[in-house]
Amino acid sequence: MVADVAAVVGQLLDVLPAAPPSRPGNAPAAPVPEAGPFPAEAVFAQMARVLPPDVRLVNESTSNTTQFWAHLDLRRPRSLFFPAAGGLGFGLSAAVGVALADPHRPVVAVLGDGALQYGVAGLWTAVQLGLPITFVVLRNGGYGALRSFVAQLGVTDAPGLDLPGLDSVQIAAGYGLPGERITGAEQPAAALSCTSSRRGPRLLEVPITAETRPLG
Repeated sequence: MVADVAAVVGQLLDVLPAAPPSRPGNAPAAPVPEAGPFPAEAVFAQMARVLPPDVRLVNESTSNTTQFWAHLDLRRPRSLFFPAAGGLGFGLSAAVGVALADPHRPVVAVLGDGALQYGVAGLWTAVQLGLPITFVVLRNGGYGALRSFVAQLGVTDAPGLDLPGLDSVQIAAGYGLPGERITGAEQPAAALSCTSSRRGPRLLEVPITAETRPLG
């Protein structure tokens, strides 16, 4: 549909209910198991609790985007950067660009372990320029979004969707980026609570439960 933006927005305001729906970021906290893998929503709940209000979020962990929106407070302008389409490779590069645009605000990039590989050289750029980015790599060992997509099409046993043996912490080390592997329940909150005080980049690898959810 091609139309005048102001006219369309005005018509939408006329038909939408007066009371706004509940805002993102008010989902109840999910229980966190003592050790990983963790449910993605439990990780996001900890992020929502400890991240500073001026953080800018980049999201390319496509298989759990719904849980991300449910927990993170996304009301502040220019605080969420999210790809409009389904192609992979946006997140890491976008995080570098967002940090370059305003290096005074911290950036947290939530990436799938598969999505990380599409722009991995951006880790080197972040290190060389000392950008304030925390790369949170959610490791579920596969392309969860693609698995959900092909399942909706009735396809089973599609090849190439598993990603065994990826080690994001060692990959980061190869680019000179400090990394940490999260294993305990309180580690995500402890690691993210210092986001605003850090001056350079880092990577946190968090094992999460592999889930298949409808995408639409």
